[in-house]
Amino acid sequence: MLPGESKLVTIQLALFPRDVPQLLGSDITNFVLEFNNKLGNIFNTSPTILPIPPDAPAEIPRVMLKSEPIKYSCNIAKSRIDFFITINSTFNEVEIRTDYHQKIQAASNFLSDKEIKIIRIGYVATFEADLSSLKITAPRYIKQHFIADKKFKDPQELTVRYVHRVTYNSGIDTNIVASMNQKGSGLTLELNKLLIQFDINSIPERTQNLTAQQINEFSAQALSEIASLIQNFPAI
Repeated sequence: MLPGESKLVTIQLALFPRDVPQLLGSDITNFVLEFNNKLGNIFNTSPTILPIPPDAPAEIPRVMLKSEPIKYSCNIAKSRIDFFITINSTFNEVEIRTDYHQKIQAASNFLSDKEIKIIRIGYVATFEADLSSLKITAPRYIKQHFIADKKFKDPQELTVRYVHRVTYNSGIDTNIVASMNQKGSGLTLELNKLLIQFDINSIPERTQNLTAQQINEFSAQALSEIASLIQNFPAI
């Protein structure tokens, strides 16, 4: 289990389309409204649609959506769609599965209906652990659990990054990246706060057009993977 008093801060899903031609058409507003409708109208503030030139870099968001109070947000660019959920509470796998995963299913089905081809997918879950009650700093915790004894005597700042590869049941070759570091740096350093991030993403060189079913299966398995990583932490 995660150490100290821990909480899930955010989960981000990134979908990488070949293109989103609807962003350049005159019906962009209808596209955004229909997208929100398919997700149950969770974005309850006016969408921000930026007047970006057609030849601008594809990764620049052209549409930004959010709910109020801020729980859900989504940025849509020609080459990526980022969907965020801000939680700031303990990780509840059942709640996440019935909420976030269902919305991802709705989004992937909508994009499939619009013939928007997804060529890559990734999940990023960020956790924060307060180690104050354990009377240990984040760098010392990282050193104690992940660095060989007698190495890095007394680090002020320390980061560990671990990459593991698997093939999911959906047939998607996947990188699982775990990283740990203290919160902040320099003047904003919080030595008692440990940030833990799990990045689960498809390997671009081995990913072709993903079906809605593959995206939904990947989403379910990635969330299960995150729950397992938490349960077994620090033995990842």
